[in-house]
Amino acid sequence: MSKWKIEYYTTRSDHCPAEEFLDSLTNEEFARLNSKILLLQELGINLRRPHVGFLRDKIYELRARDRKKQLRILYFFFDGNKIIFSHGIVKKLERVPDAEIARAIMHYEDYIKQQKEKKR
Repeated sequence: MSKWKIEYYTTRSDHCPAEEFLDSLTNEEFARLNSKILLLQELGINLRRPHVGFLRDKIYELRARDRKKQLRILYFFFDGNKIIFSHGIVKKLERVPDAEIARAIMHYEDYIKQQKEKKR
């Protein structure tokens, strides 16, 4: 059993952006990305490029390519052994757009608030 646990960020209105992204993929796209997810679950913070990349402000990207598409899941670490998937994108530019990183940062901040509220 892996020491890394993958969870999905969920908004307060039960919206789960990463799960919705994964559901939108073709079977082939999902299979390519899922192989990377399994690697991340096994190796966690020790997984390196070309599979993952650090973006900024605690946000990382899980990277997979399917034909001409570049699939990305933005994620962050929490509580020592949890990997929280923020959301996914099909990357079209050289870099992950700043707006997508900002979205993941907002998800991170909201996730932290939700965890604090659960402890009360």
